[in-house]
Amino acid sequence: MHIDAIHGIHVETQLPMLICGDNKDNKTMPDRICIYPRRATVAIVATMAIATHGVAVAQQATPLPSVQDRPRVAYDPQGIRAGIFKIDANLGIGVEHSDNIFAASENEIDDVLTVLSPSVDMLADWGHTSLAVSGDLSVGRHNDFSNEDFDDYSVAAIARRRLGSDGLFRFGVKSSNGHDSRRVPTDEDGIRPNEYSKDSIELGLTGAVNALTVELELKSEDIDYEDAQGLNEIINNDDHDRRENEFQFRLGSSSEHLVSPFIEVNVDERNYDQPTDDSGVSRSSDGAAVGMGVRLNNYGKFNGQLLLGRISRNYDDAQRGDTDGFWSRSLLEWNATGLTTLTLRYETRIDETNVTNSAGIEVDELDFRIDHELLRNLIVSVGAQRSQENYVAAARDDDISLWTAEITYLINNRLRLSGEFESYDRESSAASQSFTENRFRIFIRAAL
Repeated sequence: MHIDAIHGIHVETQLPMLICGDNKDNKTMPDRICIYPRRATVAIVATMAIATHGVAVAQQATPLPSVQDRPRVAYDPQGIRAGIFKIDANLGIGVEHSDNIFAASENEIDDVLTVLSPSVDMLADWGHTSLAVSGDLSVGRHNDFSNEDFDDYSVAAIARRRLGSDGLFRFGVKSSNGHDSRRVPTDEDGIRPNEYSKDSIELGLTGAVNALTVELELKSEDIDYEDAQGLNEIINNDDHDRRENEFQFRLGSSSEHLVSPFIEVNVDERNYDQPTDDSGVSRSSDGAAVGMGVRLNNYGKFNGQLLLGRISRNYDDAQRGDTDGFWSRSLLEWNATGLTTLTLRYETRIDETNVTNSAGIEVDELDFRIDHELLRNLIVSVGAQRSQENYVAAARDDDISLWTAEITYLINNRLRLSGEFESYDRESSAASQSFTENRFRIFIRAAL
Protein backbone atom coordinates (compact mmCIF):
# COMPACT_ATOMS: atom_id res chain seq x y z
CA MET A 1 0.00 0.00 0.00
CA HIS A 2 1.18 3.51 -0.79
CA ILE A 3 -0.24 6.97 -0.24
CA ASP A 4 0.13 9.37 -3.14
CA ALA A 5 -0.49 12.99 -2.21
CA ILE A 6 -1.99 13.59 -5.64
CA HIS A 7 -3.98 10.50 -6.55
CA GLY A 8 -4.76 8.99 -3.18
CA ILE A 9 -4.38 5.41 -2.00
CA HIS A 10 -2.89 2.72 -4.17
CA VAL A 11 -3.37 -0.81 -2.89
CA GLU A 12 -1.71 -3.79 -4.55
CA THR A 13 -4.36 -6.24 -5.70
CA GLN A 14 -4.15 -9.85 -6.75
CA LEU A 15 -4.31 -9.34 -10.49
CA PRO A 16 -4.51 -12.35 -12.83
CA MET A 17 -1.04 -13.73 -13.40
CA LEU A 18 0.67 -15.75 -16.05
CA ILE A 19 0.66 -19.47 -15.41
CA CYS A 20 4.33 -20.28 -14.82
CA GLY A 21 6.15 -23.47 -14.01
CA ASP A 22 9.68 -24.78 -13.65
CA ASN A 23 11.19 -26.73 -16.53
CA LYS A 24 13.81 -29.09 -15.15
CA ASP A 25 13.50 -32.02 -17.53
CA ASN A 26 14.11 -30.50 -20.95
CA LYS A 27 17.53 -28.82 -20.83
CA THR A 28 17.06 -27.25 -24.27
CA MET A 29 14.24 -25.06 -22.99
CA PRO A 30 14.39 -22.11 -20.54
CA ASP A 31 14.30 -22.79 -16.79
CA ARG A 32 10.92 -21.06 -16.55
CA ILE A 33 7.94 -21.53 -18.85
CA CYS A 34 5.05 -19.05 -18.74
CA ILE A 35 1.74 -19.57 -20.56
CA TYR A 36 -0.77 -16.82 -21.20
CA PRO A 37 -4.16 -17.73 -19.71
CA ARG A 38 -5.85 -16.10 -22.70
CA ARG A 39 -4.51 -14.22 -25.69
CA ALA A 40 -5.06 -10.49 -25.59
CA THR A 41 -7.50 -8.95 -27.99
CA VAL A 42 -5.67 -6.59 -30.29
CA ALA A 43 -7.32 -3.33 -31.30
CA ILE A 44 -5.93 -0.94 -33.90
CA VAL A 45 -7.03 2.67 -33.74
CA ALA A 46 -6.81 4.00 -37.29
CA THR A 47 -8.00 7.56 -36.76
CA MET A 48 -8.77 9.97 -33.95
CA ALA A 49 -12.39 9.90 -35.03
CA ILE A 50 -12.66 6.27 -34.02
CA ALA A 51 -10.99 7.00 -30.68
CA THR A 52 -13.46 9.78 -29.86
CA HIS A 53 -16.25 7.20 -29.77
CA GLY A 54 -14.18 4.70 -27.80
CA VAL A 55 -12.99 1.33 -28.96
CA ALA A 56 -15.17 -1.35 -27.44
CA VAL A 57 -13.57 -4.62 -26.51
CA ALA A 58 -15.56 -7.54 -27.82
CA GLN A 59 -13.83 -9.97 -25.52
CA GLN A 60 -11.91 -8.54 -22.57
CA ALA A 61 -8.32 -9.74 -22.47
CA THR A 62 -6.60 -10.70 -19.26
CA PRO A 63 -4.48 -7.71 -18.20
CA LEU A 64 -0.81 -8.32 -17.51
CA PRO A 65 0.59 -6.61 -14.42
CA SER A 66 3.93 -4.89 -14.82
CA VAL A 67 7.12 -6.52 -13.58
CA GLN A 68 7.37 -4.15 -10.62
CA ASP A 69 3.69 -4.50 -9.65
CA ARG A 70 3.29 -8.24 -10.21
CA PRO A 71 2.16 -10.09 -7.06
CA ARG A 72 4.75 -12.52 -5.73
CA VAL A 73 3.15 -14.36 -2.85
CA ALA A 74 6.39 -15.88 -1.60
CA TYR A 75 8.25 -12.55 -1.64
CA ASP A 76 5.65 -9.80 -1.00
CA PRO A 77 5.49 -8.40 2.55
CA GLN A 78 2.36 -9.61 4.33
CA GLY A 79 2.07 -6.88 6.96
CA ILE A 80 0.26 -7.29 10.25
CA ARG A 81 -3.18 -6.58 11.66
CA ALA A 82 -3.69 -4.21 14.58
CA GLY A 83 -7.40 -3.74 15.26
CA ILE A 84 -9.02 -2.17 12.22
CA PHE A 85 -5.67 -1.31 10.61
CA LYS A 86 -3.51 -3.33 8.26
CA ILE A 87 0.06 -2.19 8.88
CA ASP A 88 2.97 -2.42 6.48
CA ALA A 89 6.24 -1.28 8.04
CA ASN A 90 9.82 -1.60 6.90
CA LEU A 91 13.32 -0.44 7.72
CA GLY A 92 15.96 0.28 5.09
CA ILE A 93 19.70 0.69 5.50
CA GLY A 94 21.92 1.76 2.63
CA VAL A 95 25.40 2.94 1.69
CA GLU A 96 26.01 5.32 -1.23
CA HIS A 97 29.18 6.64 -2.86
CA SER A 98 29.20 9.88 -4.88
CA ASP A 99 32.19 11.10 -6.87
CA ASN A 100 30.94 14.74 -6.86
CA ILE A 101 28.79 15.45 -3.81
CA PHE A 102 28.78 19.23 -4.38
CA ALA A 103 27.85 18.97 -8.09
CA ALA A 104 30.93 21.03 -8.92
CA SER A 105 32.04 21.83 -12.47
CA GLU A 106 35.67 21.26 -11.44
CA ASN A 107 37.68 20.05 -8.42
CA GLU A 108 35.15 17.31 -7.71
CA ILE A 109 35.03 15.84 -4.19
CA ASP A 110 33.77 12.36 -3.34
CA ASP A 111 32.17 11.05 -0.15
CA VAL A 112 30.29 8.08 1.26
CA LEU A 113 26.76 8.44 2.63
CA THR A 114 24.96 6.07 5.01
CA VAL A 115 21.15 6.24 5.01
CA LEU A 116 18.60 4.88 7.49
CA SER A 117 15.00 4.99 6.24
CA PRO A 118 12.12 3.52 8.26
CA SER A 119 8.53 3.85 7.00
CA VAL A 120 5.04 2.73 7.93
CA ASP A 121 1.71 2.55 6.04
CA MET A 122 -1.59 1.89 7.80
CA LEU A 123 -4.94 1.23 6.11
CA ALA A 124 -8.39 0.89 7.63
CA ASP A 125 -11.13 -0.16 5.21
CA TRP A 126 -14.83 -0.18 6.14
CA GLY A 127 -16.08 -0.97 2.64
CA HIS A 128 -17.42 2.34 1.34
CA THR A 129 -15.01 4.34 3.52
CA SER A 130 -11.28 3.95 4.03
CA LEU A 131 -8.52 5.80 5.84
CA ALA A 132 -4.82 5.54 5.06
CA VAL A 133 -2.03 6.99 7.20
CA SER A 134 1.66 6.90 6.34
CA GLY A 135 4.96 8.19 7.65
CA ASP A 136 8.57 7.92 6.61
CA LEU A 137 11.95 9.12 7.80
CA SER A 138 15.25 9.40 5.92
CA VAL A 139 18.40 10.04 7.94
CA GLY A 140 21.64 10.55 6.02
CA ARG A 141 25.16 10.76 7.45
CA HIS A 142 28.30 11.50 5.40
CA ASN A 143 31.73 10.13 6.25
CA ASP A 144 33.71 13.31 5.58
CA PHE A 145 31.32 16.25 5.15
CA SER A 146 28.84 16.33 8.03
CA ASN A 147 27.40 19.64 6.79
CA GLU A 148 25.72 17.61 4.04
CA ASP A 149 23.87 15.39 6.56
CA PHE A 150 20.07 15.46 6.52
CA ASP A 151 17.01 14.36 8.50
CA ASP A 152 14.00 14.31 6.18
CA TYR A 153 10.51 13.12 7.06
CA SER A 154 6.92 13.16 5.88
CA VAL A 155 3.51 12.22 7.29
CA ALA A 156 0.27 11.92 5.31
CA ALA A 157 -3.34 10.87 5.69
CA ILE A 158 -6.02 10.29 3.06
CA ALA A 159 -9.69 9.47 3.61
CA ARG A 160 -11.84 8.10 0.81
CA ARG A 161 -15.60 7.68 0.60
CA ARG A 162 -17.45 5.92 -2.18
CA LEU A 163 -20.52 7.70 -3.49
CA GLY A 164 -22.92 5.22 -5.02
CA SER A 165 -21.55 2.77 -7.55
CA ASP A 166 -19.40 5.18 -9.60
CA GLY A 167 -18.52 8.11 -7.33
CA LEU A 168 -15.56 8.68 -5.06
CA PHE A 169 -14.68 11.54 -2.70
CA ARG A 170 -11.12 12.00 -1.46
CA PHE A 171 -9.61 14.25 1.20
CA GLY A 172 -5.91 14.27 2.02
CA VAL A 173 -3.31 16.17 4.01
CA LYS A 174 0.49 15.91 4.00
CA SER A 175 3.36 17.54 5.86
CA SER A 176 7.05 17.06 5.08
CA ASN A 177 10.51 18.40 5.77
CA GLY A 178 13.24 17.92 3.20
CA HIS A 179 16.28 19.40 1.50
CA ASP A 180 17.33 20.35 -2.02
CA SER A 181 19.90 18.26 -3.82
CA ARG A 182 23.12 20.05 -4.71
CA ARG A 183 22.18 19.28 -8.32
CA VAL A 184 19.21 21.67 -8.47
CA PRO A 185 19.76 25.12 -10.01
CA THR A 186 18.23 26.79 -6.92
CA ASP A 187 21.17 25.63 -4.76
CA GLU A 188 22.73 28.75 -3.21
CA ASP A 189 26.14 27.18 -2.41
CA GLY A 190 25.49 27.49 1.30
CA ILE A 191 27.46 25.61 3.93
CA ARG A 192 24.46 23.30 4.20
CA PRO A 193 21.93 22.34 1.48
CA ASN A 194 18.70 24.33 1.32
CA GLU A 195 16.12 22.96 3.78
CA TYR A 196 12.36 23.39 3.41
CA SER A 197 8.98 22.36 4.77
CA LYS A 198 5.88 21.61 2.71
CA ASP A 199 2.28 21.38 3.93
CA SER A 200 -0.50 20.46 1.54
CA ILE A 201 -4.22 19.72 1.47
CA GLU A 202 -6.23 18.22 -1.37
CA LEU A 203 -9.81 17.43 -2.33
CA GLY A 204 -10.83 15.07 -5.09
CA LEU A 205 -14.16 14.04 -6.56
CA THR A 206 -14.86 11.44 -9.24
CA GLY A 207 -18.25 10.61 -10.71
CA ALA A 208 -20.01 9.23 -13.76
CA VAL A 209 -22.85 10.64 -15.85
CA ASN A 210 -24.18 8.19 -18.41
CA ALA A 211 -21.13 7.22 -20.50
CA LEU A 212 -18.93 10.05 -19.19
CA THR A 213 -16.60 10.23 -16.20
CA VAL A 214 -15.85 13.50 -14.41
CA GLU A 215 -12.76 14.05 -12.26
CA LEU A 216 -12.20 17.17 -10.15
CA GLU A 217 -9.17 17.87 -7.99
CA LEU A 218 -8.18 20.85 -5.87
CA LYS A 219 -4.80 21.10 -4.16
CA SER A 220 -3.10 23.78 -2.09
CA GLU A 221 0.52 23.58 -0.94
CA ASP A 222 2.53 25.93 1.25
CA ILE A 223 6.34 25.88 0.75
CA ASP A 224 8.68 27.48 3.28
CA TYR A 225 12.49 27.55 2.95
CA GLU A 226 14.92 28.07 5.81
CA ASP A 227 17.63 30.67 5.45
CA ALA A 228 21.07 29.15 4.87
CA GLN A 229 24.50 30.02 6.21
CA GLY A 230 26.93 31.17 3.54
CA LEU A 231 30.68 31.57 3.88
CA ASN A 232 30.46 35.16 5.09
CA GLU A 233 26.75 35.94 5.33
CA ILE A 234 23.26 34.58 5.84
CA ILE A 235 21.61 33.51 2.57
CA ASN A 236 18.04 34.83 2.39
CA ASN A 237 15.90 31.96 1.13
CA ASP A 238 12.61 33.78 1.69
CA ASP A 239 12.64 34.32 -2.08
CA HIS A 240 11.54 30.67 -2.40
CA ASP A 241 8.57 30.86 0.01
CA ARG A 242 5.22 30.58 -1.73
CA ARG A 243 1.77 29.02 -1.87
CA GLU A 244 0.73 27.00 -4.90
CA ASN A 245 -2.98 26.42 -5.64
CA GLU A 246 -4.05 24.10 -8.44
CA PHE A 247 -7.39 23.01 -9.87
CA GLN A 248 -7.74 20.13 -12.33
CA PHE A 249 -10.77 19.08 -14.35
CA ARG A 250 -10.99 16.02 -16.57
CA LEU A 251 -13.95 14.82 -18.64
CA GLY A 252 -13.67 11.48 -20.37
CA SER A 253 -15.59 8.53 -21.74
CA SER A 254 -16.34 5.40 -19.76
CA SER A 255 -13.35 3.24 -18.81
CA GLU A 256 -15.17 0.19 -20.26
CA HIS A 257 -13.42 0.87 -23.56
CA LEU A 258 -9.95 -0.15 -24.59
CA VAL A 259 -9.19 3.45 -25.64
CA SER A 260 -10.98 6.21 -23.71
CA PRO A 261 -10.72 9.82 -24.96
CA PHE A 262 -10.71 12.72 -22.50
CA ILE A 263 -10.17 16.45 -22.20
CA GLU A 264 -8.26 18.04 -19.33
CA VAL A 265 -8.06 21.60 -18.02
CA ASN A 266 -5.60 22.74 -15.33
CA VAL A 267 -5.40 26.21 -13.79
CA ASP A 268 -3.06 27.28 -11.00
CA GLU A 269 -1.60 30.24 -9.17
CA ARG A 270 1.80 30.55 -7.50
CA ASN A 271 1.83 33.35 -4.95
CA TYR A 272 5.18 34.26 -3.41
CA ASP A 273 5.27 35.60 0.14
CA GLN A 274 7.47 38.53 -0.87
CA PRO A 275 6.16 40.95 -3.53
CA THR A 276 9.68 41.05 -5.05
CA ASP A 277 12.82 39.03 -4.41
CA ASP A 278 16.24 40.43 -3.49
CA SER A 279 16.96 41.20 -7.15
CA GLY A 280 13.70 43.15 -7.55
CA VAL A 281 11.81 40.44 -9.52
CA SER A 282 8.15 39.65 -8.84
CA ARG A 283 7.91 35.86 -9.24
CA SER A 284 4.19 35.29 -8.62
CA SER A 285 2.28 33.97 -11.62
CA ASP A 286 -0.87 32.33 -12.96
CA GLY A 287 -0.83 29.29 -15.22
CA ALA A 288 -3.20 27.28 -17.38
CA ALA A 289 -3.05 24.14 -19.47
CA VAL A 290 -5.64 22.63 -21.83
CA GLY A 291 -5.29 19.32 -23.61
CA MET A 292 -6.96 16.33 -25.22
CA GLY A 293 -5.87 12.75 -24.92
CA VAL A 294 -6.66 9.06 -24.85
CA ARG A 295 -6.26 6.61 -22.01
CA LEU A 296 -5.38 2.94 -22.38
CA ASN A 297 -7.27 1.13 -19.66
CA ASN A 298 -4.96 -1.73 -18.73
CA TYR A 299 -6.27 -4.22 -21.27
CA GLY A 300 -3.89 -6.77 -22.65
CA LYS A 301 -0.28 -5.62 -22.74
CA PHE A 302 -0.72 -1.83 -22.74
CA ASN A 303 -1.50 0.75 -20.11
CA GLY A 304 -1.12 4.54 -19.89
CA GLN A 305 -2.25 7.77 -21.51
CA LEU A 306 -1.38 10.19 -24.30
CA LEU A 307 -2.10 13.88 -23.55
CA LEU A 308 -1.36 16.76 -25.95
CA GLY A 309 -2.26 20.44 -25.59
CA ARG A 310 -1.04 23.95 -24.77
CA ILE A 311 0.42 25.36 -21.56
CA SER A 312 0.95 28.98 -20.56
CA ARG A 313 2.17 31.05 -17.60
CA ASN A 314 1.62 34.76 -16.98
CA TYR A 315 4.03 36.51 -14.57
CA ASP A 316 3.18 39.51 -12.42
CA ASP A 317 6.49 41.09 -13.40
CA ALA A 318 5.99 42.52 -16.88
CA GLN A 319 9.75 42.59 -17.47
CA ARG A 320 9.99 38.82 -17.12
CA GLY A 321 7.61 38.20 -20.01
CA ASP A 322 4.98 35.49 -20.30
CA THR A 323 5.53 32.03 -21.72
CA ASP A 324 3.42 29.46 -23.52
CA GLY A 325 4.06 26.33 -25.51
CA PHE A 326 3.35 22.70 -26.23
CA TRP A 327 1.99 20.63 -23.30
CA SER A 328 2.18 16.88 -22.80
CA ARG A 329 1.92 14.49 -19.89
CA SER A 330 2.08 11.07 -21.51
CA LEU A 331 2.95 7.61 -20.26
CA LEU A 332 2.96 4.26 -22.05
CA GLU A 333 3.58 1.00 -20.23
CA TRP A 334 4.04 -2.07 -22.41
CA ASN A 335 4.19 -5.51 -20.83
CA ALA A 336 5.97 -6.99 -23.81
CA THR A 337 6.08 -10.44 -22.22
CA GLY A 338 5.17 -11.89 -18.86
CA LEU A 339 8.73 -11.14 -17.74
CA THR A 340 9.50 -7.75 -19.34
CA THR A 341 7.96 -4.29 -18.98
CA LEU A 342 8.95 -1.25 -21.06
CA THR A 343 7.89 2.21 -19.86
CA LEU A 344 8.06 5.42 -21.91
CA ARG A 345 7.22 8.80 -20.35
CA TYR A 346 7.15 12.26 -21.92
CA GLU A 347 6.30 15.49 -20.09
CA THR A 348 6.52 19.23 -20.61
CA ARG A 349 6.01 21.71 -17.77
CA ILE A 350 7.11 25.07 -16.37
CA ASP A 351 9.11 24.87 -13.12
CA GLU A 352 9.96 27.54 -10.58
CA THR A 353 13.46 29.00 -10.16
CA ASN A 354 15.21 31.79 -8.29
CA VAL A 355 17.94 32.19 -10.91
CA THR A 356 18.55 35.89 -11.49
CA ASN A 357 16.73 37.40 -14.49
CA SER A 358 14.54 34.31 -14.95
CA ALA A 359 11.06 33.71 -13.59
CA GLY A 360 10.69 30.04 -14.59
CA ILE A 361 12.09 27.03 -16.42
CA GLU A 362 10.48 25.47 -19.49
CA VAL A 363 11.15 21.74 -19.12
CA ASP A 364 10.97 19.14 -21.89
CA GLU A 365 11.58 15.66 -20.40
CA LEU A 366 11.68 12.17 -21.92
CA ASP A 367 12.58 8.97 -20.10
CA PHE A 368 12.62 5.27 -20.89
CA ARG A 369 12.86 2.26 -18.57
CA ILE A 370 13.06 -1.52 -18.96
CA ASP A 371 12.27 -3.92 -16.12
CA HIS A 372 13.03 -7.59 -16.61
CA GLU A 373 12.42 -10.52 -14.30
CA LEU A 374 15.41 -12.86 -14.59
CA LEU A 375 14.02 -15.11 -11.87
CA ARG A 376 10.94 -14.94 -9.69
CA ASN A 377 13.01 -13.09 -7.11
CA LEU A 378 15.60 -11.33 -9.28
CA ILE A 379 14.70 -8.15 -11.20
CA VAL A 380 17.00 -6.00 -13.33
CA SER A 381 16.14 -2.49 -14.52
CA VAL A 382 17.84 0.01 -16.81
CA GLY A 383 16.69 3.52 -17.56
CA ALA A 384 17.58 6.68 -19.48
CA GLN A 385 16.27 10.21 -19.12
CA ARG A 386 16.92 13.32 -21.21
CA SER A 387 15.75 16.81 -20.20
CA GLN A 388 16.03 20.16 -21.90
CA GLU A 389 15.57 23.21 -19.65
CA ASN A 390 15.11 26.70 -21.04
CA TYR A 391 15.21 29.58 -18.56
CA VAL A 392 12.46 32.10 -19.30
CA ALA A 393 13.80 35.60 -20.11
CA ALA A 394 17.39 34.52 -19.41
CA ALA A 395 20.27 33.47 -21.64
CA ARG A 396 20.59 29.99 -20.16
CA ASP A 397 19.79 26.53 -21.51
CA ASP A 398 20.60 23.20 -19.84
CA ASP A 399 20.75 19.69 -21.31
CA ILE A 400 20.50 16.98 -18.65
CA SER A 401 21.11 13.25 -19.07
CA LEU A 402 20.48 10.56 -16.46
CA TRP A 403 21.40 6.89 -16.85
CA THR A 404 20.44 4.24 -14.29
CA ALA A 405 20.94 0.52 -13.78
CA GLU A 406 19.47 -1.44 -10.88
CA ILE A 407 19.23 -5.03 -9.69
CA THR A 408 16.87 -6.18 -6.93
CA TYR A 409 17.11 -9.52 -5.15
CA LEU A 410 14.00 -10.59 -3.20
CA ILE A 411 15.39 -12.80 -0.44
CA ASN A 412 12.02 -13.63 1.13
CA ASN A 413 8.83 -11.77 2.05
CA ARG A 414 10.70 -9.79 4.69
CA LEU A 415 14.08 -9.01 3.12
CA ARG A 416 15.18 -7.53 -0.20
CA LEU A 417 18.60 -6.38 -1.38
CA SER A 418 19.23 -3.90 -4.19
CA GLY A 419 22.17 -2.29 -5.93
CA GLU A 420 21.93 0.78 -8.18
CA PHE A 421 24.22 2.88 -10.33
CA GLU A 422 23.32 6.28 -11.78
CA SER A 423 25.19 8.79 -13.90
CA TYR A 424 23.94 12.39 -14.01
CA ASP A 425 25.29 14.93 -16.49
CA ARG A 426 24.32 18.58 -16.97
CA GLU A 427 25.60 20.63 -19.92
CA SER A 428 24.76 24.29 -19.33
CA SER A 429 25.29 27.46 -21.34
CA ALA A 430 25.80 29.30 -18.03
CA ALA A 431 29.33 29.56 -16.68
CA SER A 432 30.41 26.97 -14.07
CA GLN A 433 27.03 25.20 -14.15
CA SER A 434 28.03 22.08 -16.10
CA PHE A 435 28.97 18.98 -14.12
CA THR A 436 28.84 15.19 -13.97
CA GLU A 437 28.08 13.04 -10.92
CA ASN A 438 28.15 9.25 -10.59
CA ARG A 439 26.53 7.44 -7.68
CA PHE A 440 26.54 3.82 -6.59
CA ARG A 441 24.37 2.55 -3.74
CA ILE A 442 23.61 -0.72 -1.99
CA PHE A 443 20.40 -0.97 0.00
CA ILE A 444 18.80 -3.66 2.15
CA ARG A 445 15.21 -3.40 3.37
CA ALA A 446 13.45 -5.44 6.05
CA ALA A 447 9.64 -5.57 6.27
CA LEU A 448 7.08 -6.86 8.75
